[in-house]
Amino acid sequence: MRFHGFGTSEVLRYEDVDRPSPGPGQVLVRVAATSFNPVDDHIRAGALARMLPIDLPYVPGIDLSGTVAALGPRVGDVRVGDPVVAMLPLDSAGGAAEYALVPAESLAPAPRSIALADAAALPLTGLAAWQTAFELAELTSGQRVLVNGVGGAVGSLVVQLAARRPPPAGRWPTWPTCTRTPVPGGCPARRSSSPPDRPLAEPGPARRGRACPRPVSSQGRGTLL
Repeated sequence: MRFHGFGTSEVLRYEDVDRPSPGPGQVLVRVAATSFNPVDDHIRAGALARMLPIDLPYVPGIDLSGTVAALGPRVGDVRVGDPVVAMLPLDSAGGAAEYALVPAESLAPAPRSIALADAAALPLTGLAAWQTAFELAELTSGQRVLVNGVGGAVGSLVVQLAARRPPPAGRWPTWPTCTRTPVPGGCPARRSSSPPDRPLAEPGPARRGRACPRPVSSQGRGTLL
């Protein structure tokens, strides 16, 4: 699915294109699903054209889940057949296709406790939840947390992250070594920072890569989306 010019959903077209080949540092993913976020609509409508130039025709779909189909040169953290999730660069995207090229650094192991297609809803909202709780609010162990809008996509993930009872300030793992992915609806809203009675999600394989989305930043810290 792609569009050749900006506009409403009527500009979207189903088209056949050549299967892409991964270049250096890229991974070809056979897509299980993509998700639809407000930013996808803004890009298609042209609302971000000045701030975020894109090449047309453009394949939308910022988030995706799927299976690694091929590896480009200088990729060693994943293997063909690995189930993965990713948040793609906004200026290239590509999740609304059978196959998508993904920067290897954007990949994370898919959680094992939910269907692979459902995992496509995690990357962008999971990143927003993590940044809100731990980079902006600087949540630390022992604090009580009020999540206003807990029924929403980001709010439900903030609750699950907060319920894990974070370690003391500065002890959270850095992005390259983070190995846990929350699952929407995994636990009910809680009134304290007590840990949940059961794991909220089974993490993906910890031996390679990350199970949390990578921040979109050249400075090592993320930008709230």
